[in-house]
Amino acid sequence: MVINELQAGLIAAGVAVVVGIFAVNKWQEGRHKRMAEKIFKSEHPDVLLDETGDEPLQSAEKPVRTILRPAPPPAAVSVPGVPAAEQATPGESNQDAPQCSPAGDLQSPPLALLDERVDWIIHLDCSEPVAGSLFWPAQQDALPRLARVVLWFGLNEKKGDWDVLSGHSTGRYRRYGVALQLVDRRGPVSESELQGFLRGLTQLADRFQALVEVPPMRDMLPRALELDQFCAAVDVQIGINVVSKDGGGFPGTKLRGMAEAAGLSLLGDGAFHVRDDLERTLFTLSNRDGQPFAAENMKALTSAGVTLSLDVPRVADGVGVFNRMFLVASQLASSLGGTVVDDNGAPLDERSVALIRGKVGEFQQAMTQRGIVPGSPIALRLFS
Repeated sequence: MVINELQAGLIAAGVAVVVGIFAVNKWQEGRHKRMAEKIFKSEHPDVLLDETGDEPLQSAEKPVRTILRPAPPPAAVSVPGVPAAEQATPGESNQDAPQCSPAGDLQSPPLALLDERVDWIIHLDCSEPVAGSLFWPAQQDALPRLARVVLWFGLNEKKGDWDVLSGHSTGRYRRYGVALQLVDRRGPVSESELQGFLRGLTQLADRFQALVEVPPMRDMLPRALELDQFCAAVDVQIGINVVSKDGGGFPGTKLRGMAEAAGLSLLGDGAFHVRDDLERTLFTLSNRDGQPFAAENMKALTSAGVTLSLDVPRVADGVGVFNRMFLVASQLASSLGGTVVDDNGAPLDERSVALIRGKVGEFQQAMTQRGIVPGSPIALRLFS
């Protein structure tokens, strides 16, 4: 068969294209390999991949920027349950997405919502913008057993600010931020929880060919433990009781009328609440025998006593709220024929009330000195 000049030219062009593609792939492979070797040959331990070392939570003094895997050639990413049209392909173009600024020029997730004393904040820089609708189910799959509060953010580069992510997020983001809360009323985060969190981030970074910034972790667990010990020392709930003098009990209808006249509202948890202008609870009034109050049952109910409770770390002016709570208790006792007593049934005299008031002030002062203002967003998160 005779090959004319046109056919020969097409064959030569095809060979050149194949050789060019092969050369580009080899160059990218070598580039990723050199980058990975440069990072992994550091003396810093690989905190994201080390699952068996004796000191898995050790890190360098400075933040470590780690590539989890040398990035393979771009390929489509699939998540079950997400329509193909909504799934991001790492190599696809996105005309609506602005160019990403250098990572060092980007701000951290908003400290109005986060606090470095309470949260472990980590960033993921994806090679290409990834749809939030794709990333959200992926992170749920990667962190399915984590029982801690985790907040996700996506950097909206058009606004120059961070969007809080949810299952309804529709934006596309090149940089994601995640914050793991280290302490709450269940106690401090454990080493196994930290390791599970890192394994989940490893899966996400591998899936989306992302770079991960890991802050220093050498003091992570001691810091969480120390913070938890402080929180436990000031985590106090004050309860005072109003009981019937003659043991006859309080009629539910009259009790409800008195409570509502004092500014309390019956909520779905079966207790009356006093709330501030932001609908945050200041103190509660509940049935002393543990039976929840219900609007439909108040007419037939007779209560042997009620308990008024103040959650000290969660209110801004603890002393003022305690004074108001004690005033309500005194008014209920006077109107219902009751007595104000402590948990042991002993009447509360002025000396006892002054002692409680002073302790409330001491606890809240200690919190303020620590930088955890009572009733503030950080206090509400820690004491939840």
